[in-house]
Amino acid sequence: LTQLVLSFGEHRAEFQRKLKSCLMFLKRNSVGQELQVRIRSYLERLLDSQMESSSKDQMMDLLSGSLQLELQLVLVGKVVRAHPFLDELAHSAVGLACCKVSTEFLGPGELIHFKGDVGSSCQFVRRGQIALVTSGDRKST
Repeated sequence: LTQLVLSFGEHRAEFQRKLKSCLMFLKRNSVGQELQVRIRSYLERLLDSQMESSSKDQMMDLLSGSLQLELQLVLVGKVVRAHPFLDELAHSAVGLACCKVSTEFLGPGELIHFKGDVGSSCQFVRRGQIALVTSGDRKST
């Protein structure tokens, strides 16, 4: 665990260096203040998401298969079971589904799918909100 904490400190320091470089780039290229704020906010949320994901991955590597399954059920099971069509699944089936779940970080306004697109996956919103945009010009808001 000590190594994990040290790794996060190093990761945060590296992020701060990259963030400073990005902000300098934006200023040099006369990017408007509003967009700079949105980009900075996105990058900061991305760091938090990466650190959480990295922490989980490192912990999972230390656990046995059955403990990984139990932890995934705790971390993801509530979100999966919140949907009526999955709530009826057996506990073991939900556990197996939870082990296949991956986390994807999206910022505000990012597009997930266009209406009519054929999907190959299912998304669950763990944090934040999603908007359904039905405009014909295929633009996200």
